[in-house]
Amino acid sequence: MPIDPDFDMIDFFDQTEESVRQQTLGGFANVHNEIVCAVDLLVKQGEFIVENIDPISNDGNFQFLASLSFYRCPYTLKSVDYLWLRGYYTEAMVLVRHLYESYAAVRYFHEHRDRILTHLTATRSKDRVRFIDMFDHIAPGFYHRFYGQMSSFAHGGPITAAMRTKHEASGVPGTVIVGLEFNVETASVVGEYYTLNIIYAFLQHANTFFPTHRDRASAQLLTELDQLRDRLRAQIDDPRTHSDFEADHRNIMIPFLTN
Repeated sequence: MPIDPDFDMIDFFDQTEESVRQQTLGGFANVHNEIVCAVDLLVKQGEFIVENIDPISNDGNFQFLASLSFYRCPYTLKSVDYLWLRGYYTEAMVLVRHLYESYAAVRYFHEHRDRILTHLTATRSKDRVRFIDMFDHIAPGFYHRFYGQMSSFAHGGPITAAMRTKHEASGVPGTVIVGLEFNVETASVVGEYYTLNIIYAFLQHANTFFPTHRDRASAQLLTELDQLRDRLRAQIDDPRTHSDFEADHRNIMIPFLTN
């Protein structure tokens, strides 16, 4: 049925956003609260991560790359939370995917610092390190199993088509969903699984990337960061939060987050 040209779509979007927001908070308030907590603490942590290293060196190049990723992380997470909370699942996953790319690059170049400058200044794709090499260096199989799913959201794959279409019966053409609708399964995958996992990864490796930052941060901030990390680790180890992934979560995702 065609949309009335006089219908106020922006007002309709606002209404459906609020409806989804309320439903998301009803089912995933804990996820929202953890993301908000992470944004707050990661911004505060950013004040202490700069290491006293010669900037014109391989180590200096790594510090530039790592600190930039950590500085940007809470702002990206704030955007993810806003979109995910209101049912913009595809748009949220595009940003979550970027966080995984950023984290994978820092993890990879932590061990290959001599390749950073060439990668960042390359004008030809063959001179850059491919994402598949970054991801699978950390956890073999991650690129195709998990990054592939995130990319399906980003590149308009079958997942996004299914999310914007409603099918009443098998064999009957679907209708396009206008506005936002709450989907508990997608909300869980985007927010509870992928987003909380990558927050844990950043927290888990802060000491690796910035080994002296704990000497400068306050005891209260460090305690709160450790408590958040421990809560997220418990979530990662809880089989109820990754039942859709089963063995792949244990054999691929957890090594990617923790190794």
